[in-house]
Amino acid sequence: MTFALTIQPVIGGEEAAIELEAVPAELEVGELRKLIHDKMKSKPEPDRQRLFIVDGAQEPLEDETLPIGVYTVGPEVTLHLAMQDGAAAAARRAARVRVRAEAEAKAE
Repeated sequence: MTFALTIQPVIGGEEAAIELEAVPAELEVGELRKLIHDKMKSKPEPDRQRLFIVDGAQEPLEDETLPIGVYTVGPEVTLHLAMQDGAAAAARRAARVRVRAEAEAKAE
């Protein structure tokens, strides 16, 4: 199943909301960030994007390897986009990669 997904920048100005058509819940967060980069006029770098749902705990879609459906993104959900420190986001991603690699090495 696919659905239309609206991305609403938190800070207005020139940047209007964008809508992505036919998005599957299985789409990984990292791929979504690339789509946003390609479609938005301001071309926000993927590491600078902080995506979250306003309703609920406002947990960011942090892990780029997880499908967006894990974060309850689906039909009738608007994702909000704020900017974050890109270097800090890249460091968190590198730490996740390192932890996963260490876990895989232990499992072998």
